[in-house]
Amino acid sequence: MTKFSLQRYNILLPLLLLLNITLVQSQRRRQQQGGRNIVISSNGLAVATTLRRVTRSSIVGGTSLVTFDVRTGIERSHSFDNVLPRGIQGFDDVAISESSATSSTGRNGRRGTKSSIKVFAIDANSGLLCSFNLRNVNSLSFIGCTTRSVASQPFVGIDTNNKGTLVVSGGTGGASVFSYNTNTGVLDNTPSIRNRELGDDIGYPSVTFVNSDEVAFGTDANRGFAVTIATIGGSRRRRTLSRDAQFRVRDTIGFDYVLQPANFPFDSAVYIPQGRNNNNRWLYAANGAVTVQNPNGNVRSSRDVSNVVPNRFDFEAVTICIDSSRSIAVVGGLINGGSSSAYVVLDVSRPQNPRFVALNDIGRNNNSSGGRGSGRITSIATADGIVLYVREGSSVIGRDNVSSLLEEEEEEEEGEEDEGEMDIATY
Repeated sequence: MTKFSLQRYNILLPLLLLLNITLVQSQRRRQQQGGRNIVISSNGLAVATTLRRVTRSSIVGGTSLVTFDVRTGIERSHSFDNVLPRGIQGFDDVAISESSATSSTGRNGRRGTKSSIKVFAIDANSGLLCSFNLRNVNSLSFIGCTTRSVASQPFVGIDTNNKGTLVVSGGTGGASVFSYNTNTGVLDNTPSIRNRELGDDIGYPSVTFVNSDEVAFGTDANRGFAVTIATIGGSRRRRTLSRDAQFRVRDTIGFDYVLQPANFPFDSAVYIPQGRNNNNRWLYAANGAVTVQNPNGNVRSSRDVSNVVPNRFDFEAVTICIDSSRSIAVVGGLINGGSSSAYVVLDVSRPQNPRFVALNDIGRNNNSSGGRGSGRITSIATADGIVLYVREGSSVIGRDNVSSLLEEEEEEEEGEEDEGEMDIATY
């Protein structure tokens, strides 16, 4: 190196170091935004987590929750900074429970008429849970928090069965089961099952109730990814959790698009056929591929139905919600090699043969952090023909009305039925 070049290097070195520090700080600010989650009740009240933030020691969820009413379009933010125990740093995943007369159209696809709604949220850093009472979009009140932590790293999800049981997926530390009072929303401080592993799996980044005593875990299995079905048995105080079945996801995206701690790209939701067959349950999973499982029949089965989405979209599924009353699934995912986010609407009235209705491109992902897919859609919810979604790093709740699409789909199906009848009559 020449003397002139060395002098120039010595001058530039402090500038390069400053630039590097700025980039690191920018990256930390970008990470603080992180992923968000959203769930929705049968009467169209949604609850979402807020943007993550950086502390001195870690990146944690926001201490506020956001409510949204699909009927009015009103959105409210509720801060709990002044009431949360010291151990709670922020919320990463959220679940709802409606009274026995009603139930949720969040992850488990159920509907009802009343609105006695309890909200549960987990702080993945501490492994503690809190509960809230949701009266309307303007009223979300704090109930209390647990004080005994459970496993919640490196990825975690929670869900309820609407009947007093909450499950924490637990990541690599094993699943935990809590009981709660359906009237008051108060959680038992000590879980009836704590950090239980279900065999030789590596971890469980997500969970969905299939029915009141059966859960589906998104699973990092030894050789790829899978849906694990487990049954909760025993009494309220002496619970058991046993693995019943496992369905492999063959066309998985693995760890692509991961966002710690509560937005692993593996989500599931349950379709409950309306009418006489409402005892049946069909589990849809999104993990790159879209699969449908018959988890609790005499003959359990799994089927990849990704091909219902036209190949030209190059769609990779990461999140899903089902509205059983309308027999639709909305599947959030990425298109164009991860550069944009979108959601797909499927008609699931024939559970093993869903029908593609539409794909809505919700725009390019914000790739300011340099990671493929950063700024992606992280969670989705639907009720009454309204689709809500949240994205990494955005405080906005996206809202679309797909009722017209569903009406067109119904008209097309009726037309096809009429044509079929005419053909038969002519013949």
